[in-house]
Amino acid sequence: MKSIFLFNAFQGSNTPDVKSIIDGLKKEVLLFISSVVVVFQKRGEISRNVSPEVASPFIFQAQLGIYEYLSVFKGINFKETVQSGYLFPVSEIEIMEVVDEMLVIIESGLKKQQYD
Repeated sequence: MKSIFLFNAFQGSNTPDVKSIIDGLKKEVLLFISSVVVVFQKRGEISRNVSPEVASPFIFQAQLGIYEYLSVFKGINFKETVQSGYLFPVSEIEIMEVVDEMLVIIESGLKKQQYD
């Protein structure tokens, strides 16, 4: 998964050669996310008032935020996980609970809702 690779790369070296590779991969990921946003806009699930190009870095950063949360609060070392090929030490259910909560934040923001 490219986003896990990018997360690991962000944690590591920032030499000029590595930075150019990371920037190229990041652009590729952002273009892919933009295309996914367009698909969801056509389905009516994302507002057409949102620019796919503006939304894509936000969505990408949210995904990196999920990795950061899992790293800090669940003790997952993604570099070791990818290198060893073993699965995450937390269940898919636990990961999806974090993803669902992040989606609530994306959809509703952090502002207290009237029904809270």
